[in-house]
This record gives sequence, C-alpha cells and structure tokens, in this order.
Amino acid sequence: MAESAGKNAAALLRAAGISMNDSLQVVLLDAVGTLIRPDPDVGDVYSSAGRRYGSRHDRAAIRARFAQAMARHQTPERTSEPHERRRWRRIVAEVFDDVPAAGEALFKELWAHFAAPRHWRLYDDVAPAWSRLRERNLRIGIASNFDQRLAAICAAFRPLAAADRLYISSQIGYPKPHPGFYRHVQSELGVAADQILLVGDDPVNDVRAARQAGWQALWLRRETPADRPGTIQRLTDLADRLESMPGK
Repeated sequence: MAESAGKNAAALLRAAGISMNDSLQVVLLDAVGTLIRPDPDVGDVYSSAGRRYGSRHDRAAIRARFAQAMARHQTPERTSEPHERRRWRRIVAEVFDDVPAAGEALFKELWAHFAAPRHWRLYDDVAPAWSRLRERNLRIGIASNFDQRLAAICAAFRPLAAADRLYISSQIGYPKPHPGFYRHVQSELGVAADQILLVGDDPVNDVRAARQAGWQALWLRRETPADRPGTIQRLTDLADRLESMPGK
C-alpha cells in the first residue's frame, strides 16, 4: 500500500512539473498576478485619471492602448530603476496621446498610485499556502519584474513581509526571462538549480525560462482549470502537491 501511494505521489508531482526527489529547498513566487493584484484594476485607474486630465479616450480604448503600449515597451535585456521610470513614462504618454501637455503630471500621479500598498490586494489563497509551505521547512521568496516600489508594497502585507528573499528585476539589472536574472538569483541563494521552484502566471517568464535555467517551475492559471501538466489554479494546490512528496 505504501509503495503504491508513493508511486501515485511521484506521478502527481511529475505531472505538476516538480521533480520527484527530496532536494527542493526554495520556492520563489512571482508578484503581480500570483501574489497581488491592483485594486481598482489598471483599466479603471487609468481611465479615471485620464478623464481628470481631459482625455477623450473611453475605458475600452484605454485598456487596448495600454496593452499595445506595454507590448511596444517591453523591458529589454538590461534594466534599472531609471530605465523603469522612463519606460512607464513612455507607456503613459502613448496611452494618453490626446493630452500631451498633461503627460508628466499624469505619469507622476499613476506612478504614485501604484506605489501605494492600499491600491493592491492579496489573493485569498496566498496566506494559507504560505503557511503550509513554511511547515515544509522551505525558504520562500518573491521574484518579480517590478521596480523598487514592490518592496514597500510587500512590506505592507502579511505574509509577504516575511519573505526570505525579494528579487526585483530593476535592482538585479536583468528582467525575466533573461538568463541573467535566474543566474543572479541562484548564485545569491547558493543552491543547485533543481532545488529551486518558481511559481507564476507568465508561461514564458515564470515557466519556460525558469526551466531553461534548470529550475523547477509551475504555471499558475487562476482563471483556467489546472488540467494541463505543470499547471495549478491556486497556490494551495502547490501546497497539496508538495505534501504528497515523501520527505517534504
């Protein structure tokens, strides 16, 4: 019976993208879309701010323009705090092209808005999953494509404030999915690549690139049933699966 249970657990973990061994030491979690979300959402915040500055774009147009600007101004192979501010300034200017005179004021207002912890919410599965991971004696960290604002946001939320490590792309100098991001994090952690598990909502940044670096990875798909190998729908699913691992 025990042997059968062990084989079932092994199959489950392999399907989840977690190696069947006792070597897992570190769980790293993406931030936005994995641990936290903006509240109100980006579309509402941008459309409200735009109206105050005289923009004629409606909410639907702003959401579309925002997505297009984000795609045009993806973080390049190297990044920094000044670069992130310049990138977001360009994004805001493109979204609100009909009020160019208000560009800098709009940028500053939106930058400050998303720096405030009160405008973010923790997903309801984060705290219970985090507690259960701690019970497995795992180190837990946050690994995000963000800037220095993330430190203050995380500090305002339990349990994020208790993270063992906080890795922010603008401070590392490389964003996900650049290999330099994963090399830096692994070197700082001082563990083997296969002892790290990254969980996030981006299939490229958090899954494919992490696996190319030799890490374990899981794709968090909150809006879709986790019926594909290597996916979960809630962070508590991760805890469930790890508790099935012998020795963990």
